[in-house]
Amino acid sequence: MIADLTRARTRTLVAAAACALTALPVGAQADSPPEGFDSTAVAAAYHKLSHDSVDLRAAAERSPAVQRATNFDRPDAIDAETARLRAILANANPNREFVISVNDRISDYDHEHGEFSIGLFEPGYFVPMEAFGQRYQLVFANADRVRAIPMDKASAREFDAKLNTIGRSVTNEIHFKVTGQGDPAGAVTGERVIRAEVLSARLLDRQGRVVFTPTATGSAAIDSATATPF
Repeated sequence: MIADLTRARTRTLVAAAACALTALPVGAQADSPPEGFDSTAVAAAYHKLSHDSVDLRAAAERSPAVQRATNFDRPDAIDAETARLRAILANANPNREFVISVNDRISDYDHEHGEFSIGLFEPGYFVPMEAFGQRYQLVFANADRVRAIPMDKASAREFDAKLNTIGRSVTNEIHFKVTGQGDPAGAVTGERVIRAEVLSARLLDRQGRVVFTPTATGSAAIDSATATPF
């Protein structure tokens, strides 16, 4: 399943769907394979880095495990679930690498700047997610460094025609780490804004073919950006 992205204070970019996230990357392997996506682990890393408090008992009370419990067993179920969530928070690893796949879109060609743009990495867009019984907004601090698909006009004409055959829709596969709290661009506001850093990303068509690959290395440096025929 793939998550949808959302633009702050406006509409969803693509048709609304249940916010479900992929657990494993497709294709290329990192030197140390990422552990996959887990919204609770992402939120726990955020809370550990930001020191933003979370009511674990309230989260436990809303959990499926407690909801399934009988009235007689409910107090014990709440205690057990609270302890489980507390352990997750205590063991959160801020250095963990996650992978998420998001329904995304490539813009029309910008003739003035000689580039296409990746929708999720535009200012104001975020990935909604849920954990600990509450909602979070996932934003990428270095989105501006992976947003553009630079291309000369001759190559762009052919690339644009191919994008039109897939409705300009792509799956954005992102490797990232949680780095703190809040949108540095100031476009996404509200409670529980998770700041993350893109480590690498790939745009895939419906058949899983690579459309474009921006590559990030180090802290936030973008080494290269390559459009791949598809």
